[in-house]
Formats: sequence, structure tokens, C-alpha cells
Amino acid sequence: MALIVRIIKIIFRLIGYSINSGICLFIILLYLGHLDILTLHYKFNFWDLYFFTTTILLPFFRLIYNSWFISTNNNPSYRGKALDTYHQEMSRQQKGQKWSSKGVYVNPWEYTTPYTQSYDSSLNWVYSLAKCLCMSILFIIFAPLFLIVAFVQKIKKDNEI
Repeated sequence: MALIVRIIKIIFRLIGYSINSGICLFIILLYLGHLDILTLHYKFNFWDLYFFTTTILLPFFRLIYNSWFISTNNNPSYRGKALDTYHQEMSRQQKGQKWSSKGVYVNPWEYTTPYTQSYDSSLNWVYSLAKCLCMSILFIIFAPLFLIVAFVQKIKKDNEI
């Protein structure tokens, strides 16, 4: 059962990556002038075969090297660091003492939600989407370079083991 769920997840990822690569191909063809929306006219060019091939390769490449296309923000902001420091200081002051509500000040708004009251990651999804689109467009244009880098990384990883 777990294998079926995993296969279904992979299929849905491939579908999503294919839609993303189709959007990127559409953007590239519009930029190059091979596709005209107003007249619904498409001019075939030899380079379009290359773009179509790399568009087909992109979902499978993203499935293997997904970390190149997504954005993870591991750097906490100053507000997040300050809140962590505050919590550490509060826990240091309580060591060796009984926990009681008498004499302990708690910010009532701090624990009403599971998230801190900061807007550090409010636009992370926009950045992640923009990075995904830009990296996908770059892959479609410069696919051989991406494949060479992936091949060199695999060789280095195999030599280390």
C-alpha cells in the first residue's frame, strides 16, 4: 500500500513539473517571437526541437535534483533570532527552581497561536515560485550545462565513497 501511495505521489509530481515546464516553454517561445498570441500563429524554428526535448527532460530531472529548483529558507531573521534568544534567557533563569505561575511573567499573545508573531516567511512562497520558474527556464535553455554539472557531482560522490 505504501508503494502505491509513493507511486501516486511521483505521478502527481511529474504532472506538476510537466505543467511548470510547459509554462516555461510558453514563456520562452513568446520571448523569442516564435509564438504570437494575438494572431495565434506559431513559427517553427530548428531550435524549437531543442526546447521541446529539454522541456520533456525537465520533469524527470526535477524529480531527481529537486533541491536545485526549490527554495528553503534556513536563515532565521533578526526577529526570529531575538525571540529564540529571549526563550533561552527565560529558560536559563528557571533552572533549579520549581515552575510556578507566581512571579513568572508570560506574554499572553505569544502562545495563542502555534506560530510566532513575525512575518519572516510571509513571502517565501513567492520567492520559491519565482526561483522555480527561473531555474526551469534556465534548464530549458542551458540543459547540457545542467546535465554536465549533475554528472560531475555524481562522479565526485562516487569517488568519495
